[in-house]
Amino acid sequence: MDRAATNFRPHPTGRLRHRWPWIAAAVGLVALKLWLVSAQTIFAIGYADHDDALFLNRAAALLRGEWLGTYDQLTLAHAPAYPFFIAGAYLLHVPLFTAQQLLYAAGCGLLIFALRPLIASRPLQFAVFAVLLFNPVTFDSVIHGRVLRQNILPGLALLILAGCIGFHARRAAPLRRLWPWLLLLAAALPAFWLTRNESVWILPCVGLLVAATILAGWREGQPDRLRRLALLAIPAAGWAAGLLTVSAINWRYYGVFTTTEFKQADFNAAYGALTRVEPAHWRQFIPVPREVRERLYPLSQAFAELQPHLEGELGEAWAGISETVHHIPAKEREIGAGWFMWTLRDAVIRAGHGQTGGDVAVYYRRLAREVNEACDRGLIKAGPRRSGFLPPLRHEHLEPFKQSAWSALKMLVSFDQMAVRSSPSEGSDADLAFFAKHTRGRLSPPADNREPKARPVWLEEARLDILDGIRRLYAAFAPWAGIASLAALVAAWIGAIVRRRLPFFAVAGSGLLGSMLALVAIVALVDSTSFPALNTGYLSGSYGLWLLFLFTGWLALVEAWRGNGQR
Repeated sequence: MDRAATNFRPHPTGRLRHRWPWIAAAVGLVALKLWLVSAQTIFAIGYADHDDALFLNRAAALLRGEWLGTYDQLTLAHAPAYPFFIAGAYLLHVPLFTAQQLLYAAGCGLLIFALRPLIASRPLQFAVFAVLLFNPVTFDSVIHGRVLRQNILPGLALLILAGCIGFHARRAAPLRRLWPWLLLLAAALPAFWLTRNESVWILPCVGLLVAATILAGWREGQPDRLRRLALLAIPAAGWAAGLLTVSAINWRYYGVFTTTEFKQADFNAAYGALTRVEPAHWRQFIPVPREVRERLYPLSQAFAELQPHLEGELGEAWAGISETVHHIPAKEREIGAGWFMWTLRDAVIRAGHGQTGGDVAVYYRRLAREVNEACDRGLIKAGPRRSGFLPPLRHEHLEPFKQSAWSALKMLVSFDQMAVRSSPSEGSDADLAFFAKHTRGRLSPPADNREPKARPVWLEEARLDILDGIRRLYAAFAPWAGIASLAALVAAWIGAIVRRRLPFFAVAGSGLLGSMLALVAIVALVDSTSFPALNTGYLSGSYGLWLLFLFTGWLALVEAWRGNGQR
């Protein structure tokens, strides 16, 4: 691997005078970005009880010392990392969106600091920092102008990369220099995992970086190499400790040991049991058609308890929301996959099973058992036992999946579907006041010109125009730069094979590409089987990886053909 790491020498203190102009320039860039984005407003949706308002309500409960609040079908719908972030920003008197920008800037700065032993050129370090810092997704108003959990993913993803690279680059350094990177990973990994449910997409990159570190550390043959490599267990322990702690607190408050009920085994089993039943006529996006439900009610007493709700006003309301996807009239009560999980949870609570999370888990366990027994006995035609929210895959999904994957990839590499001006806020006066209080931010004015009033200052419009110009610049150049970097990465691997050396940046670039493609595949799978998922929010964490990839291909090429790397 890289010789910079194996021959690591700490920078003399005296060299700080040569670095401070670059540090000052980096701080100036951060200040400039904060000034530019301060012209943006928050797109508040006061009635978004399943997303925006839910995160603020959970944060408010944390601030009151009530953990995540009184139990209902929404309490454990999402993992708590973002509500914790909101509460922390509120306690520090930092506006929420400023805190999000600072988190991302910290990720950029720590990543560059991690790369210092591997990239000697300070101008190049600064260029990577600048390109990462002005990542357009961090000031996208379409999705990221809302109070949504994906707003902290870009920063957390970079912090994870910083931890992995920082440890790798200093693996031969004194042990005291390794601890900060290990602790950074131990904190960032559980925070990332407790933000969204599809966090597994980051593993290709993390796995390759860790594997590269283990291989390099082993081949270098240091006397204490086993002890050094064993330190990599610390981030894994931090990840496990974070998840176990949240699960234990949820058990204490709600009687269910899980980080979120969407990962809870009984809920997954119950949903999987319902979707294993084969419909009389398959239709895309409808996991449990009404005719399947009608056939299941006589076979499962637990499911029959939900019939008045699934076939009543509740079912019709959710069918109306999902009508825009499957285009079936709401009165037919065909509920789309993106909404059936919420309909099911609402129906369970209305049926009287919502005293605690433990009570709900017991009900889901009984529902799964009864439906699976009916299927196993041949009382209703069904596929094999299954668990989870992905519907049974069919050949009809293949073509939509390919189209969705291509669209998601183009959206990622071209920074498509982004804007800098927020839509008018929506909700009652009380809702908007609640948003303004807990975000400490300025909301976009409602369409009916109620408070909060807009501030039509020409300087704010000028700043928004600058942000839009930056977005357009990235959209114009990033795809071509990415193609060039990909070609350089291929050439680097050819050079690595010829010279029988393994360039670290080739491994890193491949890991970045692997994680980006993994997320694209996940988004495409959801979009083609369940509900529309082609938006910047679902791809949020991968944009920073894409920008870093624009450099790693060339760095890998230089490293491979100059002969750097480990034999």
